[in-house]
Amino acid sequence: TPNSAIDMTDRPYDHASQTRLRTRRILCFLHQVIVSVVTPFVVDAQKREKQSRANREAPTGPLDFRCDKMNLASKPYRVRCRGNIVARRDDLLGCCDRFEGISDESGQWREFTCIDRVRAVRGDALMWSKRAHFDLETGNLTLTGEPRLRRGANVLDGETIVIETETDRARVVKPRGRLEPDAKEVAPPIAIPQGELPATCPLSATSDS
Repeated sequence: TPNSAIDMTDRPYDHASQTRLRTRRILCFLHQVIVSVVTPFVVDAQKREKQSRANREAPTGPLDFRCDKMNLASKPYRVRCRGNIVARRDDLLGCCDRFEGISDESGQWREFTCIDRVRAVRGDALMWSKRAHFDLETGNLTLTGEPRLRRGANVLDGETIVIETETDRARVVKPRGRLEPDAKEVAPPIAIPQGELPATCPLSATSDS
């Protein structure tokens, strides 16, 4: 009959549709299972990587400094120094004429700034500028005001020089300078005074000497 003919043609179609529907449901179920199983591991891995990165970036060691005169303020909490300033933190030594340190409300030091006749040394790298800002959270030393970086015979000037002390990298904005890739002698690291800090800066105030 015509009706039975219609039934015969619909049955394969319905069977194929049901098969596709079941397949989609199975795939959706498998996807949910995979997501529910894998997501905690991914999130945990991301947390571990974030913590590991924070640990790598976290600066270590206290900051030792000396100067001729010092003023303290409590709101916000800060320290200001003048004259013969010598500061040392781990393998970084810096000198300048004016110095300011700022802490947060909990008393944790967050940043230090050196101003005028700034010079610093770290390993075989010598640095000069008019202003240097040291961020304790990132460990970055940012030099501005005619900054210069010298390593052996290599000299770099720029608008801004950022020294990433945790990774030993330097970023220079608008760099210019002189590179000596064939230099036969490698400048040895400059010894940083240990124990009590010297009364005067052991580094030259100019990059010409």
